[in-house]
Amino acid sequence: MRAAARTGQVDPRWGRMSDGFSLAFPPALVEAIAARAAELVLEQLADRRAPATDGRWLTVEEAAAFLRCKPQRIYELRSSRQLTPHYEGQGGADGRRGRALVDRQELEALIAVRK
Repeated sequence: MRAAARTGQVDPRWGRMSDGFSLAFPPALVEAIAARAAELVLEQLADRRAPATDGRWLTVEEAAAFLRCKPQRIYELRSSRQLTPHYEGQGGADGRRGRALVDRQELEALIAVRK
């Protein structure tokens, strides 16, 4: 595979190559680069889908990523009591609740029931 064109030919990415410089890459190298690029893309996709924490409690956004759904669906599951509503800092002196949390074990149980 040639990465650059010969003298006088137009490479659509780089324009006209007037010096005649070209590179040839062995097919095995091109395949290795493509395989590594695919691995990196898959890792990034997995990172986006996986919860950011490995602990028991997940935020609504992390729970939604875990189930691959929108956060609104998690709120609906909490509202219908299919998931127990928990809050960070529950029972504070000022009576306000912290951010909504979801128990990872409950999520896993919900998935297991629906399989």
